Amino acid sequence: MRKKIGIVLLILIGYIFWGTNALEINHLTIRDDEIPDSFDSFKIAQVSDLHNKDFGSDLIDKIAEENPDMIAVTGDLIDSTFPDLDIAISVIESLCEIAPVYYVTGNHEASRFDLFTKLAKQMEAAGVNMMDNHQIKIEKDDESIRILGLEDPNFINSALSFEDKYERMHQELKKLVTDEGYQILLSHRPEEMSSYVEEEIDLVLSGHAHGGQIRLPILGALFAPGQGFFPEYSLGTYTEKNTTMVVNRGLGNSGIPFRFMNRPEVIIISLESK
Repeated sequence: MRKKIGIVLLILIGYIFWGTNALEINHLTIRDDEIPDSFDSFKIAQVSDLHNKDFGSDLIDKIAEENPDMIAVTGDLIDSTFPDLDIAISVIESLCEIAPVYYVTGNHEASRFDLFTKLAKQMEAAGVNMMDNHQIKIEKDDESIRILGLEDPNFINSALSFEDKYERMHQELKKLVTDEGYQILLSHRPEEMSSYVEEEIDLVLSGHAHGGQIRLPILGALFAPGQGFFPEYSLGTYTEKNTTMVVNRGLGNSGIPFRFMNRPEVIIISLESK
């Protein structure tokens, strides 16, 4: 009996190790009449929540094979508990050699603002488009799309309540929104879906939820920061009115050092004009 239990435990440990480290590339097509014809087949690689995890060359090689037109990094490059700037900047510099990189902050960068200021300078030197509360127009054959970026609300005055921080975040979003063209928002926080819908953002790329970290059969995601137990937005796509949000389940871990039924992922998003 003990032998059987030991075998089961070894299999379970092996499965958890594999599921925590085996990088998965997932492909997604977004179809929308608002996507300009010139951006049909435009490809975005979304990277999120690295948390200093070191995949060696595997992460970079797999993204390079996809030949994306742009790379969106949606926060938490570093882990606030065990920050490693060398891993973070190494990944960013390698990504910049593949395609233009657009980046927004996550809550872990806000928690280690002392280190993030140094990292931000290195990222800018590498050529990263720092998108916190900024927008950039990408033009192609006389047509364009807009990339918007929101700073993580934890960068806002720490004395404020979370409700007030999210309201400030929403106000920053209002300043960025325009009626001109197809708009893609990079924002770390999926729990703010209602704000994105209210501002009629076409496509939102988000992270933060880690896919629920631990997923259970039938029940799905167990817990996500900012949403609590059995979160509404944990992974995949969510559509409400004219807004589609993609929640990336991320690459690394924070707090819980493993994943269950929830492999690390990079999402390759292809735009398709209907």
